[in-house]
Amino acid sequence: MGRSVDIEPGLECLPADAGDPAAVDSQVADDQDNVAAPVTVLNHRSPALVRTRLLVVAVVSLIYFPIVWSVALRTDMEPHLFIAEQLAISGEGPSPYLLFAQLTTAVRAFLPVGELELVAPQVNDRSFSWDLAGVLVVVGAVVVTADMVLRRLARSMEKSRRGHVLPLAGLATVGLMIVTPVTLLTLANQQLLTGYVGVNVYHNPTVTLSRPFALALFWLVTSRIYGRSRPTAVLLTAVMSVLVLMAKPSFTTCFLPAVVLTILWGWRRLRSVDWRLIGLGFVLPSVLVLGTQALRSPTGESSGLAFSPFEVLQRMLEPKGMSPWFFIVLLGASTLFPITVALSVPVALRHRGLRLAWLTLFVALVYFCLLEVTAYTDPGDFLWGAQIALFIVFVESTAVALQALGPGGTHDAEVERRLGLRRIATVTTFGLHVASGVVLAVVEIVAPARWW
Repeated sequence: MGRSVDIEPGLECLPADAGDPAAVDSQVADDQDNVAAPVTVLNHRSPALVRTRLLVVAVVSLIYFPIVWSVALRTDMEPHLFIAEQLAISGEGPSPYLLFAQLTTAVRAFLPVGELELVAPQVNDRSFSWDLAGVLVVVGAVVVTADMVLRRLARSMEKSRRGHVLPLAGLATVGLMIVTPVTLLTLANQQLLTGYVGVNVYHNPTVTLSRPFALALFWLVTSRIYGRSRPTAVLLTAVMSVLVLMAKPSFTTCFLPAVVLTILWGWRRLRSVDWRLIGLGFVLPSVLVLGTQALRSPTGESSGLAFSPFEVLQRMLEPKGMSPWFFIVLLGASTLFPITVALSVPVALRHRGLRLAWLTLFVALVYFCLLEVTAYTDPGDFLWGAQIALFIVFVESTAVALQALGPGGTHDAEVERRLGLRRIATVTTFGLHVASGVVLAVVEIVAPARWW
């Protein structure tokens, strides 16, 4: 039913009873940085896995399509579609990152434009076919992301050897695609996004498009940062490095410093860094593309970066009647589940992928709190990186929780009893994030962009 292969990017294995402190002390080394030995994985051609993947794709598509159509076309997608139209007409676009525009143009080329224009000639002074193409690109990115997350979670639980692995991985994946910060504190004020670090947002197409490439790049770098990779892995990492920047540079600007800090930490512990993959596959293409994008960015007297500690937070929260320091509470509500996992699984932060994800989020939050783009008043320029990083933190935290605390992890009755409370805590906090996500999804359809 399975085959033996090298472990996937970011899939370092925790011990089966990782939730038990005593077991952790006896079975886990001083650091979880070493990549685990090959394991037996689910067969990708397994009918059960194929059915689960198709079901997850269908559910996620049905959730996202009406929401993106409702809110994105009224907000952030509109200027990006204008760029796509310019690109199709002149072959040039004003934005330094054009992947969304390029994909939208390509998708529209395959649509029956004439028939669509008969159905809906104009929507918001723009061709209906452009709207449909843009939404299809976003939903396609979501589908790819969901499929990647599903396989990640399924492999994290495969050692349980139980029939519930795929259903549980499928449910967790759907949940991860709709989770948002726990918004109970601000629900009465109709504040579901402002001041929080969002996990899933529906209105910005470039953030959604960048997530599958960010995940792939993150897993490639995480699993191969030490040792020596094959040339194909280096090439794949370089491709992902370029694509994620072509989608949106927000993640790379946070991930690059996090990787550098990780390497410095590894040097202190005499770790052998894979310089070929990190240098040629990640750092060099990232620096070259970022430099090119900086040169192509619109310039002006007011454009640039400014060191303005908490100025953006103040501008964001004061209209809501909140002090900038209330962001600490909102950040806690944004990260409740990952924090619970970190506290419930003693070995969690020894997991290389989860630790690097948290470090990337930390870098993004430093940018957001201390810097601002002087040409704009929109704080989203630095918040997008934190949102992508937090999504990865959620994915890695869920994988760790399912492996360490999921059913079938141990056959010891005493250990199972001690794990019970931790399971309740993680399931409850994850459920709160999902419930808040359901509220946001419904509101974005009923009253798009009015409860931000």
